[in-house]
Amino acid sequence: MRMATILLVLFAGYLAFRYAKVQASGTPIPVDPYDLNKDGKVDQADVALLQSVYGAVNPQNPLSVAADFDRNGVVNILDYGQLALHATR
Repeated sequence: MRMATILLVLFAGYLAFRYAKVQASGTPIPVDPYDLNKDGKVDQADVALLQSVYGAVNPQNPLSVAADFDRNGVVNILDYGQLALHATR
């Protein structure tokens, strides 16, 4: 039970770090969760990263966790669909 709690707290901290950056002034800057490589756009490079972690989510691999957009424990076609919907136009 303690291990599950620790993992949950670590995961929550990871999500907080992953989804928000802070400017020098202290103002949060939203980060697009679909921009897996954090280059400012959702494109083929992000698709390639998603492909590299396709399958069961490995909790010890932050990219694997981040690519599971629907949080169902598997990086699959549903995650590809969400990534496609958020592609930079």
